[in-house]
Amino acid sequence: MKCPTCLKETIVKETRAPERVRHSYISNLSREWPDLVIRRRMCAEHGTFITVELPLDDVRTIVGEPWKS
Repeated sequence: MKCPTCLKETIVKETRAPERVRHSYISNLSREWPDLVIRRRMCAEHGTFITVELPLDDVRTIVGEPWKS
């Protein structure tokens, strides 16, 4: 995954369970989507940021329409 600011490659510093994240909307989302994964990533230039990741099948369900491969 790339840094959203500079688009350089980042590294994963930590993978968190959604219930350990303080953001209530992530906690609420994880109840409906139990495969949700939170990652803290590190950009050498811009520091850390968090990503929320879901399996592709869950994203397809959220979008509500089939995607073409």
